Amino acid sequence: MAPSIQPAAKETRPLEWFARVSEDAWSRILIALTLAAYLPSINYGFVYDDAALILLNPWMASWRFAGKLVSHHMWASSAASEYLPANFYRPVFMLWLLLCNRLSGGIPAAFHLANILLHIFVVLLVISITRRLTQDRNVALIAGLLFALHPVHIEAVVWISGGTEVVCAVLILGSLLAYLRAGESAAHPRLWLASSVLLFGLALFTKETAIVAPVAVLAHFWTVSRHRLSQKFARSALLLIPYLLVIAIYIAVRVRVLGHFAESHFESPASVVLGFPLRLGWYVHQLLWPFHLSVKYKPLDVATLSLWMTVPALLFLIASITAIVCKVRHSPAWALLGTLSFLSLCPVLLETFTGFQDRYLYLPSIGFCVLLAWLLTRLRMHDLQAARWMSAALILVIASISLATVIWEERTWETDISLFQRAVAVDPSPATFAQLASSYADEGNSTRQFAVLQ
Repeated sequence: MAPSIQPAAKETRPLEWFARVSEDAWSRILIALTLAAYLPSINYGFVYDDAALILLNPWMASWRFAGKLVSHHMWASSAASEYLPANFYRPVFMLWLLLCNRLSGGIPAAFHLANILLHIFVVLLVISITRRLTQDRNVALIAGLLFALHPVHIEAVVWISGGTEVVCAVLILGSLLAYLRAGESAAHPRLWLASSVLLFGLALFTKETAIVAPVAVLAHFWTVSRHRLSQKFARSALLLIPYLLVIAIYIAVRVRVLGHFAESHFESPASVVLGFPLRLGWYVHQLLWPFHLSVKYKPLDVATLSLWMTVPALLFLIASITAIVCKVRHSPAWALLGTLSFLSLCPVLLETFTGFQDRYLYLPSIGFCVLLAWLLTRLRMHDLQAARWMSAALILVIASISLATVIWEERTWETDISLFQRAVAVDPSPATFAQLASSYADEGNSTRQFAVLQ
């Protein structure tokens, strides 16, 4: 059973304008803002991988093919499957696409609306979990606002095939919330813990990076537990056993279906060590400056990097880990959210086959949004009223810029042409030019196709 949540530090004096509005009212405001930001995407069509996964996928035609979706990797039905790595075994997400397809008749607007609604659900989960961990209403609501409107989430929310991040986040956060409820002396703690394990299993079969969730549970347990060291080891082992059983089942099924655990695309050890902090720095940059976003970015060539670039990156990594460790020692919020955010990003910092992708920040950005919300509620000035106005102004400016950026940037995902026009602008490589030319060919615009190829 999960330990009881210990009271966090006393909530800071509330922002005056936040205190005047109830939590339910703020939640409705956040839902309205999220809808305002993403509803334009309902008019968008299928783009990029959507065609192969949905339109041209014969297994999306009927529920009788559900077994094939579960017993094959997600690209198995594609004509190019022999050229694609069989790493993506995500049956729950494929069944989710099948459900949307059968309910909507294959209308792309229905898929987009489903992604938006799931994103709203994730926002509410972020608020609920943050409130429980920090015991601070302001931090929870502001974190939800920042997460709802952060432009780096556009790829995950607007791109139908990128929705695997959103589906997985719903299940992971649902699992963590059920775990926290189990430790609140609820009426049925064992039922809540069983629900947590079940949701974790569904998350793992949605996307493989969900495997880090039990580590976040363990980090939280060790932060809040007041038992002796020997008891901590014993209780944490009992807590992890059901999660580990789910992981064992997942690995067995994955190896059975794919024939291996994963097709590795790791670089040399030296490149991994040098590239890890640089890739982390790139993703941190995307969190801080989420503008001119693209489906393609220039790859990182570690071999050409000089020492003066790698040393600051390594120092940044060391400083980040040190700061997280210091905060984790005193707060269950940073133990759970910091561990989840950092570890869920680690696989893409090591494995470079898919390159840089904004959607990989969907789950890791939760920790960033909570940290920023915490900072915004703790501005210190000589005049308390001035500090309140400064906090309010900063929150309003960040929210307004984020909302405008989402509405502007999401238009990139309207068609394949607009998508790869941006990709060519960001990464003018032969591959992106070829994809733009192919998009013009699909539209029947041979003049533009040949112009791009030339």
